[in-house]
Amino acid sequence: INAANWARASSTPQVQLWASNIQAACTGNCEFIFDDSALPTVTAPAGSVVVGDTVTLTGSNFVGADLTVSVDGAPVATVIVDATQVTFTAPASAGSYSVAVLAASGSSNTVTLVVTGEVTDVSPSSATSGALVTISGKGLAEPIFIGGVQASCTSVTDTVASCSVLSVAVGATTVEVSGASAAFEVLSRPAA
Repeated sequence: INAANWARASSTPQVQLWASNIQAACTGNCEFIFDDSALPTVTAPAGSVVVGDTVTLTGSNFVGADLTVSVDGAPVATVIVDATQVTFTAPASAGSYSVAVLAASGSSNTVTLVVTGEVTDVSPSSATSGALVTISGKGLAEPIFIGGVQASCTSVTDTVASCSVLSVAVGATTVEVSGASAAFEVLSRPAA
C-alpha cells in the first residue's frame, strides 16, 4: 500500500492511496489531518556535558522499540529510560552537536548539545615560561592555552598533552583546552 499527500485548490490536504498499483477512489471527504501531538519533543540540556559521559535527554513521547537519538544526523545507541527520558553516550570530541529523538511517529525538535573536554590534572601545577607541563584528562585537542597564550605542544592525545608554557605574564591563570579549564600558575624566572 502506498499513500501520498497532494494539494487541491483548497487549503485542506488530501490523501491518495494505492493498493497493488491501483489508485483507490475516494467517495467522501478524503481530508487528511496530521496530528503532531504524538511526535517526541526534547527539552534542551542544561549546561554542557563531558566527552564520553552519559547524556540524559528529557522530553515527551519517547515510546517505541525503534526510538533512537540522532546526533548531527547520525543515529547513536540509545537507552529508553521511560516515556520522558532517554540516555546515550556523548560524542568523543568536544563541540556543539544537533540532537533529536527519532521515533516511528516522526522526529522531535532539534536541540543543541555542547560537549567539552575535561582536565583532571596539570603537572606541575606551576612553572616558568618555557617549562614543559603535562595535562591529563579526556577529550583533549589543540589548541591548548596556558595563561591565555597558545601553548607549543609536542604531543597531544585524547587523554594526555605535553606542552610548553609560552605565557610571560606571571601569576595565577588557567590551562584551557576543549572547552575545559584548570588552575595554573606562571612563575617568574629566577634572576640570572
